[in-house]
Amino acid sequence: MGNSTARGVRKLVSPVTKVFYGNTPESGDSGVSADSLCRQFKATASPFVLTRTSSMYFDEDGDLAHEFYEEIPVSASRKQKCYMKKIYRNLEPQGTIEYEIPRLHPNMPTVIYQVT
Repeated sequence: MGNSTARGVRKLVSPVTKVFYGNTPESGDSGVSADSLCRQFKATASPFVLTRTSSMYFDEDGDLAHEFYEEIPVSASRKQKCYMKKIYRNLEPQGTIEYEIPRLHPNMPTVIYQVT
């Protein structure tokens, strides 16, 4: 009973280990111990996300925001009438931002379970 359960778990886990650790020999092959397997594992991909691309921009004054607008008066005699025009020129993207706490990648094929 336990042998078939372990075989089933191995079938479920093997695609995940191949993604994160590459191809590894099976546990029954040529007397390879668990300690030697742990030493051979080299992570090929990390399940964590450490950086993201920012959606904010710097303008020519050095202000940081998602969007910039300019207030345009319609007529000089009526100061109350004006409209907002979105600025597209002279904006510089903020770039890549590092997370303070690493996040899990959304495509990671594992289930997270907390026992209470």
